Amino acid sequence: MIDAPTNPETVLRHRPPVLLVDRVAAVEPGRRLEARWRVPEDWSILAGHFPGEPIVPGVMLVEAIAQASALLAHATDPFDPATARMYLAAIERARFLERVGPGDVLDVLTRLTGRKGPLWRFEGEVRRGGVLVAAAAISAALRR
Repeated sequence: MIDAPTNPETVLRHRPPVLLVDRVAAVEPGRRLEARWRVPEDWSILAGHFPGEPIVPGVMLVEAIAQASALLAHATDPFDPATARMYLAAIERARFLERVGPGDVLDVLTRLTGRKGPLWRFEGEVRRGGVLVAAAAISAALRR
C-alpha cells in the first residue's frame, strides 16, 4: 500500500454536500484504495433522515464506495477529470449492517475486481472503528 495524500477534489467532480470522501489514506494502483470520510455533524440530509435520529442513508454509503472506486480507477489508469467521467452503472449485494450517524469517521475501502473496456468492477466496504457497517459490489463506466 502506497501513501497517497491525493485531494479527492482534484479527481472527482463532486462537491459538498455530495463529496463523500475527505481524503485518500493509501492506494495500491490496480488493486485497492483506502479513503476517509467524516460525516458532517451539520449535514443537511440528516435533518430529514430521520428527525431526532439522524442516520446516513445507505445509498450515500454506496456512493462513498463509488467515489473511492473512481479515485482508484484514476490512480490505476489516469484520466483527465475535466473531460472524462466515471458513472455508476450497477450496484450488487449491497448490505447495511450498522447505523451511521453525524460525526462518525469512516474508512471507505475498495478493491478492483475486474475491468473490460470502459467497464470497471469493484468490491467495497465501509468501516467505522474497524467494524463493517456497509458493503457493496459496484460496476462503473469510464467515459473519456
